[in-house]
Amino acid sequence: MLLGHIARSKNNVYYYHLKSVTKQDVKENETGVQYDVWLRLDDVIDLMGKIVATILGIALLSFIIGTALIYWVAKRLNRPLVQLTRSSKIHTKDVETAGTAQLPVPKTPQEVHDLSIEFNHLLASLNQRSEADRQFVSNASHELRTPIAGIRGHVEMIKRHGDEHPEIIPTSLDFIDKESKRMQTMIENLLKLSRASQRSLALSDVDLSETVTGIVERYRDGLKRPIELAITPDVKARTNADSVQQILVSLLDNAQKYSPTGSDIRVGLTSDGQYAIMTVADQGRGITDNQKTKVFDRFYRVDQEIPGNGLGLAIVKQLVVSNHGQIKIVDNAPQGSIFQVSFPISM
Repeated sequence: MLLGHIARSKNNVYYYHLKSVTKQDVKENETGVQYDVWLRLDDVIDLMGKIVATILGIALLSFIIGTALIYWVAKRLNRPLVQLTRSSKIHTKDVETAGTAQLPVPKTPQEVHDLSIEFNHLLASLNQRSEADRQFVSNASHELRTPIAGIRGHVEMIKRHGDEHPEIIPTSLDFIDKESKRMQTMIENLLKLSRASQRSLALSDVDLSETVTGIVERYRDGLKRPIELAITPDVKARTNADSVQQILVSLLDNAQKYSPTGSDIRVGLTSDGQYAIMTVADQGRGITDNQKTKVFDRFYRVDQEIPGNGLGLAIVKQLVVSNHGQIKIVDNAPQGSIFQVSFPISM
């Protein structure tokens, strides 16, 4: 009989054949006795069933507990994101708080904490831009409303009294002509500002020494102030020649407005090895430190009595940015201001 054999009895009991043993009686010369050793498997099968059932039970319990634990942890970690989403929806629907929207910043987890802070920084930047745009529309409406109101007033006056008092007609027409030209200039500047902020300039290697000298010579006769030049030769920069002309002409016009009669305007150009630095210096009353950044805002004017619409320096700033340059204002000695424009030099 084979060892390791499993057999089933008539009453469905399983046995395992362990070994066979044969004993012979040598003295009596008999064949001997053979017997087999069997192991009843009921207890083993029962034990294996219990072990399997226990393993399955533990696995099922672990699965249930693990699923619940994962759900709890995921919900805990997701709660700050849910709050952020809910707050975002509230601020989106609430128009009154849209300009000052700030999302809650949870302490944990750290990733959501950092993300909330960055979201708030982004919202603050967008809110500032939105407020600037609203202020721009408000200022533009105000600046355009004033000449329109004057024009309409003179038109009504001509209609009512033109036949009886024809002497008022030339004065009214002169006023209408001046105000309409002012409106035209303002609208053109608004279009220039819009184009400067949207278009990308074609940059090339420009000899700024020749370009700046040529621009000053062409516009020198049209300016009411004498111009002094201090140009370093062979200064080249990666820029757009047309926009350099527009920047320099605007700065010269601004210097002329704010310079006293008989004073000089100094135009300089040098290089520090990294940037080509163009300067326009006037001898006006100067600009205070808290106004040095505001003068580049749209419709901002240091002196309301001087003619202008406050768009010239805003256009200059946008053109400088489009040329990958920088612009700042420093004090001029003994008085006045120096507008300093830096362009990346040609490599």
